[in-house]
Amino acid sequence: MFSPVPLRSQRLLAPLLVPFLFACHSLAQGSAVIAVGEGERSYIEHVPADLDPDRPAPLLLVFHGGGGSAQKALDGMGFDRLVDEVGVAIAYPDGIEGHWNDGRGGEKFAEQDAKVDDVAYVLEILSDMQHRHPIDPARVYAVGASNGGMFVQRLAIEHPESFAAV
Repeated sequence: MFSPVPLRSQRLLAPLLVPFLFACHSLAQGSAVIAVGEGERSYIEHVPADLDPDRPAPLLLVFHGGGGSAQKALDGMGFDRLVDEVGVAIAYPDGIEGHWNDGRGGEKFAEQDAKVDDVAYVLEILSDMQHRHPIDPARVYAVGASNGGMFVQRLAIEHPESFAAV
């Protein structure tokens, strides 16, 4: 097979290029911290490295299930591949103590739910992502597992104007 670069050169360049390629990929993924109420909360974002301001990207919010975390959702739900395959930006919010205030009530999380405004947190994520990246506000989607799925339903009911689909 013909190669424009001699095999010996390829062997010498490969150890230099592989770390560079991984570094470029990781630049598109990071953690963001935002002010919510009287405190701060974080989320993980993964955006295409080559976002074009003239072609805003869709945004997918991925909510972990009860007892989970943003990192577990990123590692286990498989949505991350969409960043490179279709150019979608993804945000992985983190519930307080692995829980989302999904509005169901009940005694188990009543004290925490009374103090935590997860809806305001998500709206702040939307604002932050749209401020820092070319995100199309007409193509914002949300998906969640278990407790995260129930919370997505709450978001759809309370803020249907913010989401194209859930």
